Amino acid sequence: YVLGWSVLISAGCLAITHLAGITGSIAFFAMLYFVWGALLGGTTPALLSLISAATRNDRQGSVLGLAQSCQQGAAVVGIVAGVAVTQFIGLEAAFP
Repeated sequence: YVLGWSVLISAGCLAITHLAGITGSIAFFAMLYFVWGALLGGTTPALLSLISAATRNDRQGSVLGLAQSCQQGAAVVGIVAGVAVTQFIGLEAAFP
């Protein structure tokens, strides 16, 4: 049940990411980014609860810590990758 909702929310995030990529309006992009963040805010606790339920009791702390570390590491790598791409291709390619 939870996984089904996570798949639907992920599909919504994918659609919003596509719309944000093709928009030329900064205001519309900001609104989409807000909605995207709200959707992601719903998936993270659900996925962490699935991870917790699938983990033995004596390993939950380390597994949840690793999951949070991976999440934060991915956020940092994503920002660095975005900056690198815009520096290489140019901001005009992202926002024509």
